[in-house]
This record gives sequence, C-alpha cells and structure tokens, in this order.
Amino acid sequence: MAAGRGEPSGPHTGRPSMRILISNPDTIGDVVLRQPLFAALAAEGHELAVVVRPLVQPIAGLAAPTARLIECGANPYEGGLEADDESLDGVAEAAREFAPDVFLAAPYTWTTLEARLAGELSEARRIGMSGGRFVPPSYPPPADESRFDEIIRVNEDLHELRKSEALARAVLGRRVTLENPTLDVGDDARHAADAVLAGLDLPRGEFLAACVAHHEHTAVRNWPPERWVELLAHWSARHGRPLLLVGGDDERPVADGIAEGLETKGLEPRRWFGRAEGDTVAMAALLEAARCYVGRDTGPMHLAAAVGRPVFAVFGGGTWPRFRPLAMPSYTITLAVPCSPCDWRCEQRRSYCVKDVPLAEVRAAADRFESGAIAGAEVRQVEPSRAMLATIAGDATRAAQDYKAELLRTKRGLADAENEARRTRMSESAVMQRLERLEQAIQRNAAGGDAQRRASEISRKLDQSSAQLAEARKKLANAAERAESSGKQAQALRDQVAELRQKLQDKQAAIESLRRESEKRVAEAERRAEQRIEEARGEVRAAEQERDAARQDARALRERASKVDVATLRKDLSAARRVAAAAQGRQQDMALRIERLVRERRAIEKLADQRLEALQWTENKLSELLASRWRLLGQRLGVAQQLPWEEQARRKYVGGNGHASARNA
Repeated sequence: MAAGRGEPSGPHTGRPSMRILISNPDTIGDVVLRQPLFAALAAEGHELAVVVRPLVQPIAGLAAPTARLIECGANPYEGGLEADDESLDGVAEAAREFAPDVFLAAPYTWTTLEARLAGELSEARRIGMSGGRFVPPSYPPPADESRFDEIIRVNEDLHELRKSEALARAVLGRRVTLENPTLDVGDDARHAADAVLAGLDLPRGEFLAACVAHHEHTAVRNWPPERWVELLAHWSARHGRPLLLVGGDDERPVADGIAEGLETKGLEPRRWFGRAEGDTVAMAALLEAARCYVGRDTGPMHLAAAVGRPVFAVFGGGTWPRFRPLAMPSYTITLAVPCSPCDWRCEQRRSYCVKDVPLAEVRAAADRFESGAIAGAEVRQVEPSRAMLATIAGDATRAAQDYKAELLRTKRGLADAENEARRTRMSESAVMQRLERLEQAIQRNAAGGDAQRRASEISRKLDQSSAQLAEARKKLANAAERAESSGKQAQALRDQVAELRQKLQDKQAAIESLRRESEKRVAEAERRAEQRIEEARGEVRAAEQERDAARQDARALRERASKVDVATLRKDLSAARRVAAAAQGRQQDMALRIERLVRERRAIEKLADQRLEALQWTENKLSELLASRWRLLGQRLGVAQQLPWEEQARRKYVGGNGHASARNA
C-alpha cells in the first residue's frame, strides 16, 4: 500500500515505498543530469518507471538501472501534437498499467505528453514545475490548463541539478542534496571502446574527444566551424594531442568539413559517428577513454562529465546557465549578450552569444586548461563591446522595421481589395442603368405601332434589343457573381482590418497603462531585485558553510588516516570530494545568479533615470507653454483658460504687491 499523498516515505521514515512514474521525454543531457534524482528516489526504496524517447533509452538504463523504462515514440516538442493523439496511446496504457502513486513531470516546461499522462492518472499525486506548457514557435498556445496537484516554483535559470533537488524534496518531504551525475558504462562497453581505439590507433587517456559539429537544427548554438579548426589545430600541434571527432550520424557533413580543414594544417583527425538513432553507450565509453572533452553545449558534454572526464566547452546564451557542465575540472566560456536567455528562439541576424566568442581568449584558456592551471569549475562570461551592443540594437531596430513594413503591406492590400470591391459595385450599377434605358426604349418603340411603314424596322430593333437584353442579363449575372465574391473578400478583409485596429487600440491602451504605472513598477522591481540579491547572498553563505563543513570533514579524515585502512580512507575522501564539488557547484550557481541580478538592477536603474528625464522634459515643456506671453494675453482677453493654481498664484501676488493691485485695477 502506497504512502498518503504529500507524506514522505521510504527507509528513512519507516513508511511504505511508493510507485513513482517520471516523464522524461528529453534528450541525452537531460537524462544524464537527472541521474542523481533517479538514484535518490531509488535509494529510498521507491519503485520507478521512466518515460523516455528511443534515442536515450540505452543511457536511461545506465542512469536509472532499477527503473522500468516506457518508450515514447512520438516527439512531444513538435507542433500540432494533441493530447488525444493515437501515438501517445501506448504510453498512456503503460502508465495506467504501472498504477503510480506519484506522477512526476521532470521537464521545467511540460509538454503534451505530461498533459495526457496527468489527465490519465487522476488518482496519483501529480507534481510539475512552474515553467508552464511548452509552445512550439508559430503555434498558438493550447487551451487546456495544468492538471498538476502541486507546482514547484523554481527560477528558469536555475541549474537543472538544482531543479531536480526541488523535485526530490517535493516527493520525499525533506531537504535533499544531490551529488553530481555519475555513470558506469560497464566492462563490456569499455572493451568495445578499446577495440575501436585500437582500430583508430589512439592511445587511451591521451586524445582529445572533440564534439564540434552540428546539424540543421543545432547550428544556431554552435561556434563557427572555422574557429573550431583553428582551436583544435593549435591545441593538437602545441600540446601533441591526437584528435577524435565524435558525434551523431546527422552531424557527419559538418564534421567532415572540419576534418578537411584540420588536414590542410597537417593534422590527421580520427572520426567516430554513431548511427542515426544513436550509439550513446558506445559514445560514453569512448569519452571515458579520452583525456578530456572539447566542444559545444550538447548531450555528449554531460556524458563526458558523468564518466569523470574534464570538460572544455564554448557556450551560447540560449539556455544559459541552466546546462553548464558539472565536471571537475571544467572551463566554460560564453558572450554575455543582453538578449540572453532566449531559449534558442534567436531573432538576431546571427547568434552573437556563441558565434562571436573571441578565438584568442579561447585559445589562451585551452593552454591553461592543458597545463593544469584550471582545477575547479571555471566560468567565463565575456562582456560584449560597445560595437557589438550597437549591432544587436541595430538588429532589433531592423526587425521592428520589418514588422512595420509587413503591417503597411497588409494595410495596402486591404485598401486595394476595398477599391476593387468599390469598382465592382460601380460596374454593376452602370449595367443596371443601361438595362433600364434599353427596356424603356423597347417600350417606346412598341408604342409606335400605328405606322405600318416602321413595323418591320421596329420588329428588327426589338429582336436586336432582346438579344442585347439577354446578353446584358448574362453579363449582369456574371457581374453579380463577381460582386458577391468580391463582397465576401472585402468583408473578410474588413474583418481583418477591424481585428488589427482593435489589437492596435488594445496595444495603445496597454502602453498608456504601462506609462502611467512605470514609476511604481520600477520601484517595485528595484525592491524585488534587492530582495532576490539578498536571498541569493544568503544561499551563497549557506553554500560556503557547507563547503567549510566538507573541508573540516576532510581534515578530520586525514587525522584519522593512521587509524583507518587505506581503502576506507580513499572511499571517505572520495565522498568528501563529491560533497565539496556539489557545494562548490551550488556556490557558483548562486554567484552567477547574483551577477545576473546585479545586471538587471543596473538596467532597472537606467530605465528609472530615463523615465525621470522624460518626466522632467515634459514638465519643462509644460512650464514653457504655461508661461507663453500669447497665453497670458489670451487670458487677459478671456479667450484662454486660467488653471486653478495660476489663479491662486495671481491672487497671492496681487495681495502682497500694492502696485500690482493698483495696476490691475
């Protein structure tokens, strides 16, 4: 029998275990980062079932070895997928068969899959995060609402490991500290990797595993290939490191181009690419055999960190810093542009946050990384130049101008359609007038039948008029059909114009409301920013205390070294290092959040200054207008209104100045 809803259970509480269904329809990196969550729930004695995509099923078997895996063949992040789609029927049936006590939606933004499962599992305790429903680009937001019983409130830019801690705390009912992800690929995969390395003539522990290519959908988040060529050529030539280009089969074309660029510099890079569906376990074993990982933000980066390899990564700002590597040591560099994070829905001409990361700085960091000068998790956020900021602002301006031009083209099209409809109506009226004149002429000609000599002529003209009348009626019918079609089009266009005008009025009303409340909102934002900064500082202090406690434990372990055997001592030291690494990771996350909040506060202060300058300018203009001599002359002549405070000021002046009173008299 499962524990009651909302109540902690497991070996630590003495209560029965639960059946927990976890929806995890994401990619390799997400599954790896949630391995500590799976391990924490399994360690409490709970029975797990995890919904995964076919690509990550092998890695999910390593991340959650005791869990039942439910395969989801559909991609819930694609547009147009509805909750009642038949491609989700198998997953829903397997979920009902598992009969969970708790349904846990692991993604920060839940998808159609979670909406379907939450509706099917109404008897379970349903838990999700505050990211809301995922909406693909160019698709309208869905009408259905969240069916979760509990929503965990977390910041979007919080690291995914910290989000997993919040989910574990909600399920277990107590504070949970998760260590960094770890994976054991197994001896069989290691032997297979050794065979591959022998065929490629690469020594274990000496080569660089470079994941630097991309496919069509990930090009926006990758460093330019020519810069990867320069960096890898410098690294290999200066430090004597062989190169192995790794990735998926769909990244092969770009990787071949990078390999050709390296060959022109006298290098011989090796290549390994998995099948289209992914040889993820084999890739993890190869990464474990490398000296370190070099590449972009992708799933293999988290695989390398989980199997204990150092990581050197060039990042973009699309989801920064949620997925930064947790390896020790590691080096991460990105360009801190003001439009980050954008969830990789980049509206600039190019993704400056990653494309313009300076090559010289990355090359210098690679030398430091190779020499061992970087021992922890180092994060470098390069500040953009003024020229770069001006370029980004120019791109935003051009995008706004494009939107405006598109709106003008739409308005011109509507105007042309209305003119065409008007011309059609005028043509119809002219045809009707001609028909009326023709019928009147026929009637006049028929009335003159008393002249025998004109009978034949009238009969002939009558026949001609009848033919013309039939032709005119045919044209009238055609014109009526065209007018009806044009009328429908014109009505549709008028409806669109009315809708656009209504939207414009609503937008203007919203802008006016925002203008009226700007000062109040800026003050409130400053207060919230101060509060968030203070909370983040408190979390940093807590993380520092945990780190100090871990160091004290390590010192205590060293003091007990003479009394404890070497194997036990190494095990305790390894555990202490993992705790210290986790504490350092949390401290670094808090430092990044504080840095972001400080930047937001500066932006808010700048906005407040701009608002005050605008108000001061308005007051000056108003004062100049009120002090105009023509307005004063108009007040004396009685044609300009005198405001209440001007009347009070005039009375005060007149009452205290006898000359002025006499002059006014």
